[in-house]
Amino acid sequence: MTKRTKKNGSVALVDLSTEEVRHLSKPRDGFEQFVEPMLALYQAHRRQLGDLGATTNELRKDLSIYEELSAREAEAHKELSAIEDTRRVHGSKVWDALLDIYARAQAAGRTSIEVKRAIAEFAQFMSTGPRDKIAQPAPAANSQT
Repeated sequence: MTKRTKKNGSVALVDLSTEEVRHLSKPRDGFEQFVEPMLALYQAHRRQLGDLGATTNELRKDLSIYEELSAREAEAHKELSAIEDTRRVHGSKVWDALLDIYARAQAAGRTSIEVKRAIAEFAQFMSTGPRDKIAQPAPAANSQT
């Protein structure tokens, strides 16, 4: 499994591809309450149950990291939400100004061929229909890929 890690706090975070995520099992909500009883059962009957491929101590450490990251995940979601909202506010201001300029330019374009030509590309853009409601980053002007 390909993993790219970055150190953030005391836990090395893992960045998985969509395909890698798809192959992970998704724990059922509330599974945490069964970890200790199931690990105790395993330890008591290890010969009958066979090798897990991980020690019970490793599994406890995994659970500890899982629980530790829960609070950080909630904070990250709040931060992401604030970033998205901030982008929406600023994008909305710019979009409103563009629409205002466009409306004024359309009116001026009735008597000025220069203004009409200047808004032709934007007019074409506007004629293709509504965009996604979620703000998308605009491509950089004259960017080369």
